[in-house]
Amino acid sequence: MTMIDNALSGIFEDIQEAGGLYAYLEASGIDLEKIIIDALGTNGFEVGSVEIFTVSSNIMSFIKDLCAQVDEAYINNPDHVMEVIDGVVTKALNYQVSDYKCTKFYEAMGMESKNEKGTFEDAAYTVLYTLYNANEDISDDKFMNDVLDYFENRDGAKEFLNFLIDTLLDDVIEGEILSTLKFNPGKLFPAGSVTSPIGVVTDIIMQIIFRGNPSYENVIYSVLNLLPEKYSSLRNILNTVVMDEYMTQSQYDSIGYTIGRMLRSLVEDTNPAEKSDLDVTLVYDGPVEPEVTQDNMRLPSNIGTTFTGDASTERSINWYTKYSLKNSDIQIAEYSENPTFTDKLPKGVKVSTTSELVKREYPGVDLGIIGFISYGINVNRHTATITGLKPGTKYCYRVGDAKYGWWSGTGIIETADNSDSFTFFHVSDEQSQNAVQYGTWGKVVDTALRMFPEGKFFASAGDQVDYTKHFKQWQWFFNASENIKSTAIMPAAGNHEKSGYMLDQNFVLPKTVDQDRESGVFYSYDYNNAHFIVLNTNNLSEDKALSDDQLAWLKADAQASDAQWKIVVLHKALYSNGSHYDDKDVKAMRKQLCGLLPDLGIDIVLQGHDHVYLRTDVMDNNEVVKAEEQKITFGGREYTAKLNPEGTVYVISACAGVKDYQTKDVKDTDKLFPRAEAIYDAHSAVFSAITIDGSKLYFDAYMLDDEAKDGATRIDSFALSKAEKEEPENPEKPEKPSLPDLPELPEIPGLPHWPGKPEKPEEPSDPSNPSEPLDPSDPASPIVPSTKPETNKPEGDSKVPNTGAAAPVMLIAFAGAAFVIGCSAKRKKED
Repeated sequence: MTMIDNALSGIFEDIQEAGGLYAYLEASGIDLEKIIIDALGTNGFEVGSVEIFTVSSNIMSFIKDLCAQVDEAYINNPDHVMEVIDGVVTKALNYQVSDYKCTKFYEAMGMESKNEKGTFEDAAYTVLYTLYNANEDISDDKFMNDVLDYFENRDGAKEFLNFLIDTLLDDVIEGEILSTLKFNPGKLFPAGSVTSPIGVVTDIIMQIIFRGNPSYENVIYSVLNLLPEKYSSLRNILNTVVMDEYMTQSQYDSIGYTIGRMLRSLVEDTNPAEKSDLDVTLVYDGPVEPEVTQDNMRLPSNIGTTFTGDASTERSINWYTKYSLKNSDIQIAEYSENPTFTDKLPKGVKVSTTSELVKREYPGVDLGIIGFISYGINVNRHTATITGLKPGTKYCYRVGDAKYGWWSGTGIIETADNSDSFTFFHVSDEQSQNAVQYGTWGKVVDTALRMFPEGKFFASAGDQVDYTKHFKQWQWFFNASENIKSTAIMPAAGNHEKSGYMLDQNFVLPKTVDQDRESGVFYSYDYNNAHFIVLNTNNLSEDKALSDDQLAWLKADAQASDAQWKIVVLHKALYSNGSHYDDKDVKAMRKQLCGLLPDLGIDIVLQGHDHVYLRTDVMDNNEVVKAEEQKITFGGREYTAKLNPEGTVYVISACAGVKDYQTKDVKDTDKLFPRAEAIYDAHSAVFSAITIDGSKLYFDAYMLDDEAKDGATRIDSFALSKAEKEEPENPEKPEKPSLPDLPELPEIPGLPHWPGKPEKPEEPSDPSNPSEPLDPSDPASPIVPSTKPETNKPEGDSKVPNTGAAAPVMLIAFAGAAFVIGCSAKRKKED
C-alpha cells in the first residue's frame, strides 16, 4: 500500500499544481474540446457569431464542471482515495482460495494463521517465503498445492474475477464515484449564454424529478429501472454485453491456467537440482546429451502440408526448427505401414526446399488472447515443394536434419485421384490459449479422421490461433495431433490473423494475383471435381465490403472454373446467428455477395467467426429459394437432399476449439435475413464432414461427445443433388382399404344374384405403378411433395384410353347400388 500511496500522492500533487484535472489534461496535451469536435465533425449549432449549442461553449462547460467535482472529491482529498483503495485491496487479500489452512509458512515463521481457511494473502506470503529462501519445494504444502489446483483445474479464475468485478462495481464505481459526483445538466447551458435560462429550468426540474439527489448513481438507476432485466443494472449490462458473450468457460480456464503457471513458477524449481539456488555451484566438464523434442525445435515443429499446385501430383510442406538447424532434409517413400526411408526419391518425384533464419516472438506474460513483455527468438523456417507424384497414390515422408538424425515422425501424403468422389472436413476457429486447450483441436482432427478415414484435407475458415504473434500458439496448433502432418490444412485468414503476414508465415499457399498479403491471402485450388475459393474478409474497401481487386478476382476465378462443384471458404460469416451478424463489415459483404455468389454458381459457403452452428436453406439475393427435396441414403446415413437447388447454402460449423459462444435470438436475425434452416446450440467442439460423390454432396456436422460411440454426435445433415430425382427402390405398395362383407341380398327381379363379398380385383402387373398413388403427406412415403406449383391441365379433349382400370370400379359401384336396393326392399318388407 505504501507504494500505491507514494505513486498516487505524486500524481495528485502534479494535478493540484497544474490548477486542477482539466488544466492538467490540457498541459499534458489532451485537448478534450478538439477530440470531441473531431469525433462529431462539427462544433455544433451557431447563428452568425452566436453559439446556440456548441462543443466549445455548452459541452465544455459540462465537462469542466465534472472535472471540478473530481478535484474536490478526490484530487484534493488523497487520504480518502487511499481509504477506498485500501478497502478493495483488503477484500482481495481476504478472498478465500482454499479450504485448507495455511500452516507451512506460519510454522516456519513461528506464527499461527488467523484464518481457518487459506486466503489470497496467505498464498502471497507462501510464494514470497518460498522464493526468497530459494527453497522452491511445496510437495508437503497441502494448502499451496490446493491453491494451484483451484486456479489450474477448478473455477478459481472465474470466481475470483467475478469477485473483483463485483467489488469494483459495488465499492468503487457505484458506491463511491457515481454516488459522489452530481449530474448537472444545467451546466450545459452556462451563465451568460443565450440559453442560460434553459439551464436554470433544467436544474429545477432535476431537483424535482430526483428528489434533491441528482447523483449519477440515482440518475442512472432511475433510467435503468425502466429497462428490461438484462439492462436493469450496470452489472447486468456488463454481463449482457461482455461477460456472457465473450467470457466463455474456456476464457476463464485460460486465465486460471496463466495464474496457476505464474504461481507455480515461483514455488517450484527442480532444475538443475532442488534447493540449490543459494548454496551450490554446479560444475561439469564433458559432453551433454541434448534433449530432442518438438518443443525445443530440435525435432521439426509446426509441420503442415498444403496444396500449392495440382493436388493429384504436388504437395507443399512447412516446418520450423531451432536456429542452428539449417538443413531442410526430406525423405519420401512409397506408402508402407513400416516404411524404409533412404535419400533416394521415388521415380519421377522432385523436391525443392528452402531454409530461412527468421525472428518470431512470444509474450513473457501470456493472457491467451493478449500478451505482454514480448520475447524474440530466432528460428529456421523450412519449406519443401514436392512434384511428380502419382495421382491417387499414398506416400510416406519425414523431414528433419539428416546430419544429426533428428527426424520428424512419419507423415502421409495421399494425392488426389482425379475422380469425382472424395471427402474433406470443414472446421473453423480452432483458436485456443494454451497447450492444454489446443488439445481439443487435436482431438477434433483425430476424431474426424477416425470416423472418416477417407477424409483428404481440412478446409479451415480462419482464426487458427487466438494471439497470432504468439509463436508458441502456432506450435500448439500444428503439434496438437500426430495426424496433422498426414493431412492438408487449407486455411482462410481470420480476424486473428489480420496482420503480420501470419498465413504466409505458417503455411505454404498458392500464388494467385498480386495482392497485399499482410492481412491474409485470397486464393483458390482444385481437388478432383470441386473448385475451392478462399476469400480474405480482412481485405476490405472503405465501405467495409470486399476490396475491388478481391471482388474482381473472385468473379474471374469462379467464371474460369468448370468444376462440377464450387465451394467458397471465408471467415466472417455472411449468415450467422452469432454476435457479429449485424456488424458493419458483415452487412456490407452480405449485401455485396448474397446475389453474386449464386450467380457465380457457388454451391456452398463454409464460414466461421461466430463460434455457433448455423445452416441456411438455399439462398439467393437474401431470400430463400425453395428446392424440391427427397429422402436419400448414403453410407448408411439418411439425408434430406435438395434437388438441383438454384442458389447457395451457407454453413458455420461452430468452432473446432474451446471457445463456444452463445447464439442470438432468432427474432433479432429475422430482421436482416430469413431464418436459418438449422440452428444448433453447440457446447463442444464441432467439425463437418463433406463428401462429394459425383452429382451429390453429403454434409454431416458432428460435435465432440465423450459419451457417444464414435466420440462425436451427429448434430445436422443435408445433401445437395444435381442429378435427376431418384425413384425409390422397391417402394412398398400402399395397403388397399378392404370392403366390409356384404349381406346376402334377396333376389330382385331384373338383377343378378350377388353372393356376398365381391371378388378382389386383380392387382396391376407393374409393381412400380400401383393402382393407387402413394400419399406424399405420409411420413413413411419415399416421395417428398414438390414445392413447385401444379401446372394447369391442357384444354381440349380430356378423354384417355380405357386401360381396364375402370372395370373394378364399375363392379364396386354396381355392388353398392345392389346393396342399397336390397336394404330398401328388406326395410319395406319389415314395415
